Amino acid sequence: AFKSSKVEKNLKVITDLSKKIKIVQTMDGVSRIYGKIKSELERRGQILDDANLLIACITLVGDNTLVTNNIDHFKRIPGLAIENWRK
Repeated sequence: AFKSSKVEKNLKVITDLSKKIKIVQTMDGVSRIYGKIKSELERRGQILDDANLLIACITLVGDNTLVTNNIDHFKRIPGLAIENWRK
């Protein structure tokens, strides 16, 4: 939805569909923020692999701090609190 020229319309389609089917996920909002951040990163040419982006989104939605040795990898995600315990 966030990659399209009709973001709001496509978000409504997704929201309507999600009301009709059962979606299993770890936390409410993870898939939405995942789509938003992925599209923003791609627009800036800053690709992050799907697994790490999912980890970051779960961390954001849970309002937690991500502990990682890979600060450079995650620092491009706005609002993500990051700590490196090895330094």
